Amino acid sequence: MSPPRGFRSKSLSRYSRTHVFFGVIAFGVVLAGAASSVGLRFNLTSSLPIGLYRVTRDSPTLERGAIVLYCLPPPVAGFAHDRGYVPRGGQCPGGLTPIGKMVAALPGDTVVLTREGVTVNGALQSHSRALSSDLKGRELPQLVGGSYVLRRNYIWLLAPSERSFDSRYLGPLVARNVLSRVHPIWITTVR
Repeated sequence: MSPPRGFRSKSLSRYSRTHVFFGVIAFGVVLAGAASSVGLRFNLTSSLPIGLYRVTRDSPTLERGAIVLYCLPPPVAGFAHDRGYVPRGGQCPGGLTPIGKMVAALPGDTVVLTREGVTVNGALQSHSRALSSDLKGRELPQLVGGSYVLRRNYIWLLAPSERSFDSRYLGPLVARNVLSRVHPIWITTVR
């Protein structure tokens, strides 16, 4: 059967592609909303491996290697937001989103900043070298004094990425700002 006179199949194809595109977008929005309501989060940043994570609602257990969501202190959060590191739309002060990082050190641990990166109790942490500037060439904060023994109620947060904004620039962080623990469900291994 041929199309009606004046009707072009090309416009049907374009019309269909547009509907499929917007249908996929709508499905993604619904899926993201549903995932969020059951504690699932997608990470597309360099703070953690790209993938799908489950956020627990129980009180987070802090241990080395635990992945946590953390609210940056207000002055640091403002700086991070102005730089584009942390977006709005979250539950942290100022409506900012929490950052996802790994707990690298706990109270009593010794953290040393070296040229090669951060060591915790003598063990070099992967991809932990502090950079002098971000991807846009803006200077990053540099810590003065390269050795810390973490005091009670403080933690050291890192991410396995050289481009992460974390304790390598901020130093020890108060543990009370940890919101929740995060568990990977599916992550990429390519960096």
